[in-house]
Amino acid sequence: MNAKELKFLELFEQFVRIDIAADKLALGKFMTKFMNLDYQMAINVWEYLATVRESKLASDEKLADILGFELFNQFYTVAAVKCAKAIAEVGAIRRAVYQYTKRAGEENALTILVESSVTNKLDATEEMLKCLVKNPRIHYGQTLKRVLERINVELLKKNAGKATLPKKLADLFLVYVGKIKTDEKAMLVQRIKERR
Repeated sequence: MNAKELKFLELFEQFVRIDIAADKLALGKFMTKFMNLDYQMAINVWEYLATVRESKLASDEKLADILGFELFNQFYTVAAVKCAKAIAEVGAIRRAVYQYTKRAGEENALTILVESSVTNKLDATEEMLKCLVKNPRIHYGQTLKRVLERINVELLKKNAGKATLPKKLADLFLVYVGKIKTDEKAMLVQRIKERR
């Protein structure tokens, strides 16, 4: 065992003694220490937290916001690209961010979903959308509307004033817009079809 691994285990031993729901400040400090030691090890700790507490995330809104929004933003602030990669690759983290928190379609989580869509990472985009559609704490139709509006803005920037959705991306969003049960559905279907 090397010095870095030993330091990580010492930190982890102290970390497991805190109540993350009651002491967000301590959680933030420990995660900063983990990230300073090794970002990937910190991702593993986040995955551990999201995995062992996943059954509680559905019923505990406060815990869901801590793991899926606050912790997510802490990781995103330190290394946005690595955080986006973790969202794409680690199901428990992706579900914590998009399926359980009421802030799933806001700020940095929205940015990751939009960037994934605009860069045609369709598998990652679909996995995030699968989580969003299952999230009972958000207004799914309004969230998807915000996502599509941001995609439109990014495509306009990227393509010098022409916002054309790639066919596969348009088809993917048509599937998920089809799952909307509110008024936004018809308008969003029309917008997607106009931008193909």
